[in-house]
Amino acid sequence: MGRSATWLGIFQRRMRARLGPAAANPATARKRACRGYHRLKYKENYSAVDCLIYQEKIRKSRIVKPCKQAEELGYEMIKKAA
Repeated sequence: MGRSATWLGIFQRRMRARLGPAAANPATARKRACRGYHRLKYKENYSAVDCLIYQEKIRKSRIVKPCKQAEELGYEMIKKAA
């Protein structure tokens, strides 16, 4: 799973970098189980998550979080012109 090019592979690599391999495997397994249970419970069909959309969502959250923290501390983040 960790080497696959799917969104779950991306998730597992992120968790392995953040938590270590011992915690990444159960985290990924839990995510798979929760998604499977949700599909069974609500009788939904499988819908594949697009990797590009998933990566963009992660990128946006990595930008928003520090901005919110800065606001809470009374600072303002200014985007640097490239």
